[in-house]
Order: sequence, then structure tokens, then C-alpha cells
Amino acid sequence: MKSIREIKVYQYGTGRFADPKNLTDDDRRCASEAFAKVRELIEGGECEVLIMDEVNLAASFGLVDRAEILEILRSRRPGIEVVLTGRNAPREFMRYADYVSYVDDRKHPYKKGERARQGVEW
Repeated sequence: MKSIREIKVYQYGTGRFADPKNLTDDDRRCASEAFAKVRELIEGGECEVLIMDEVNLAASFGLVDRAEILEILRSRRPGIEVVLTGRNAPREFMRYADYVSYVDDRKHPYKKGERARQGVEW
């Protein structure tokens, strides 16, 4: 990472996995704050690459509005690359995307009973 300058990381979330059956006000607040930052970055033209980590899952949980994500994708200025990550990508995101990748865990420590590690899996 030393050779890559001007990387800015904005992290949002409660620090725990959001339970889609029991979303909290904190979950909703964090998602709202994160999406406000996305809008600010896109509308301000402050970035060339924007990675919205786990936004697909947030959309499938109803924490972010799919229509708003699509509007951001459609209205961004030319040259801004946007990467959406996470499981359960809505079909409309995939239809609009230039690239769709699927990551499959053919081998993973959790299959041997190892717990998720902070900084690696979360």
C-alpha cells in the first residue's frame, strides 16, 4: 500500500453483523451515514474509484434503498469506477454493472471450525 497514494477509507457500521430479522436503529443510522458519505464523494467528484463494501448485503437487508444506489451509479460522472461488494447482489445491480464477479470459498478456515478473525473476515 505504500506505493498507492491518496487512499481514503471511511468505515461505518456498528462493529457487529447486522441481523436482518432484528435490525436496530444503530444499524439504520450507520447505513444512512455511510450512504450520505457515498453521495458526498460521488457528487463532489472527490474520487476515481469508490468501493462500497458489503452494500449488496445492506441492500438485501433493506438498510439502503436500491433505487438510490442505482441513481448514484447512473448519475456518476464519467471516469468514476464504482465497486459494489457483498452477497445477495440485487439483479438490478448486476444488470447495470460492467463487471460481476462471484467469489467462492473452495477452502476456508471456518470449514475446519476456526472462528472469524477481526481484520481478516470482519
